[in-house]
Amino acid sequence: LIKLKKLEINGNLVSQINLDSKKLVNIETLNLFRNKIKSFPLELLNFIKIKNLGLENNYIKDVPEKICETMINDLTIGRNSLKEIPKCLLTKGLDYLFINENFISNENIEIYRKIKNKNTSLNTKNQFDISEYPKHDSSLELIKELNKINSR
Repeated sequence: LIKLKKLEINGNLVSQINLDSKKLVNIETLNLFRNKIKSFPLELLNFIKIKNLGLENNYIKDVPEKICETMINDLTIGRNSLKEIPKCLLTKGLDYLFINENFISNENIEIYRKIKNKNTSLNTKNQFDISEYPKHDSSLELIKELNKINSR
């Protein structure tokens, strides 16, 4: 297990993850797609070499702020139940952030105003309220475009 760099536990209906970061010391990529994980697995924060983390298509409701203290630079967490993401993810300099199809609220629109220049994928089920922002706002066009996608 010490030489293992990539681990995929996809589509197994797993609801809890119990991985030992001391035995999996060289894990750089961990994918846990299409499971039944409801809470962000906090033990993942102990994997010191992890760069790519895939948690897409689960039931995760929140992401801890401590994720920004990790080496993760590619985070795929779309198709979950997120209502917001930690603001530190915006300043962390991620190479890729996938947060499509969550339940991001209008109150968190400021996050998207900052994200728009990053390699971030966001669209359906992330609804934005454009009425609160002045027409001259440069992000207004982005918000309108995202709302069009959401209404399809």
